[in-house]
Amino acid sequence: MKKPSYQLTSFSVFVGSMLSVFGSVSGASAYTIYNKYTDWQQAVSGSPITFEDFFNPKFRGRKTVLPFSTGIVSTGYDGTKDNVIYGGQSWIEKVAGDFGVDGYIYGGWVEIPNADRTKYPNNYYNSITWTFPTAIQGFFGSFIDTSPSIAGLFLSLNYDDKTSETINFLNVVNLVNKDSTRPRSMPSKNTAGDVIFGITAGKSFTSMTFTTNPNATYYENGFFVDNFSFAAAPLPVLKASNTAKASVPEPLTVLGTATAMVFGALFKQTNLKKISSNLVEDDA
Repeated sequence: MKKPSYQLTSFSVFVGSMLSVFGSVSGASAYTIYNKYTDWQQAVSGSPITFEDFFNPKFRGRKTVLPFSTGIVSTGYDGTKDNVIYGGQSWIEKVAGDFGVDGYIYGGWVEIPNADRTKYPNNYYNSITWTFPTAIQGFFGSFIDTSPSIAGLFLSLNYDDKTSETINFLNVVNLVNKDSTRPRSMPSKNTAGDVIFGITAGKSFTSMTFTTNPNATYYENGFFVDNFSFAAAPLPVLKASNTAKASVPEPLTVLGTATAMVFGALFKQTNLKKISSNLVEDDA
């Protein structure tokens, strides 16, 4: 089984909010971009990290893969292909082996919505959603062919508070790969958009959705994922509940109660003596 090969990257460290570049919610960007696994790992320190290598052969198939070996459920909507795990793909090792990618990968295809079936007969998905087995705070992975011809694969983070935020992979490529000399990673109109990166979000999310740029040069966009890690969201901090406290009697009340008990006992003893005396007199 392969392990993450993120140390193969030679990008400069970047950690910081991409409010000015990323995010579709103006003034409310909730995520941070990382291009080194160790930095991302440190950012999610203390949370369980799950690694998906797409290596398990029993999950390979065509058109649907459900779920991944790590419990991720990948669902394609409004289409028939592709949403698959490939095995033994030597071609991708040739083009992305330097990214730590081997022939066991996830592959998805999405198209612009409502494509003309007369002109475009292949029925690719309008969107593909990954649902995680638990709420997560971020992910890190290798993404291949994310922005051919400046198409720009879109990724929407579906936050658990019912809001969402969309990342354009082309922006990620332009930022993370800006100093790269690797042909498939260079930010240009001919780039394939191979990029290794991760995010942490300020809010938890349980699913994320892949779509294609509606203004893409081509109506469909195929992309591939490998060496994918995700970190569980921190557990919520429990607030102390308002527990009803037993009332404590005032000192005078305690004294009064004790005095009453004493007088009550004396009264009871006195009455018993009187009753006994009367019984003796009656018997006489």
